[in-house]
Amino acid sequence: MMKPFALCTLIFAAVATAGAGQQAPSQGVNRNSSPFAVAGREVYQPVVISPKARQLRQLRILALKLQKADGGTLTAEHYAMLQTKLDAINAAY
Repeated sequence: MMKPFALCTLIFAAVATAGAGQQAPSQGVNRNSSPFAVAGREVYQPVVISPKARQLRQLRILALKLQKADGGTLTAEHYAMLQTKLDAINAAY
């Protein structure tokens, strides 16, 4: 069984790599947009986030909330619930 920190690290890594290769936009620009050049200037358009990446992000947010509620360390029940959800996401994609 994985330790809670390892689970959170795996979830974070999965979310971080889901958008790998995308360049971060400059400040003041929507983070959910990507640049492309039109007539010599950068234009931003929305970035489509995959369903898996969206689910992993939601799972990470839930994991962080549960960890905070549990006083910094996930309880065995919360850990098992998160692991089950992570397994389901990975099985679906």
